[in-house]
Amino acid sequence: MIDVASQTKIFDNLEFSNIKSVQTSLTKKEKIKKQALIKAYESIKKLKKFGVKL
Repeated sequence: MIDVASQTKIFDNLEFSNIKSVQTSLTKKEKIKKQALIKAYESIKKLKKFGVKL
């Protein structure tokens, strides 16, 4: 998913940074702020046109 996003430049730097931060926190099983999770979800929804399903 991150590879598709970086190749297509669909996210701006803040969105990309937020998604990577949320991914890292999930991997480490750390707490994530609700707002960061919502923004990451909204950003990821942009990838639907590339066949990425949520």
